[in-house]
Amino acid sequence: MSILQKKKLDEERSDLDSMIEAEQEEVAKLRSQVEEQETSLKAQEDEVMSKRQELTDLKNQENQLEESVASMKKRIDQLGITQQETQLHISQVQR
Repeated sequence: MSILQKKKLDEERSDLDSMIEAEQEEVAKLRSQVEEQETSLKAQEDEVMSKRQELTDLKNQENQLEESVASMKKRIDQLGITQQETQLHISQVQR
């Protein structure tokens, strides 16, 4: 192998080493970006799960309140009937 060929091979090797190093830096940068995105997505996922649980809790609370309102309306109706019966009884006693 001539000196010129050896020099050319050394230059090519140096160029390839530089390209490999640049590619490795790019891969490292991309990996870092992926890790950041994964962290961000995990945080968003956690927030969505938290909000979903909060929504479920609120729906349950709403259902309980609706049941309570229905129960109170029924009780009010019963008290109204009892009041009418009592007033009727009082008016009958007063006669």
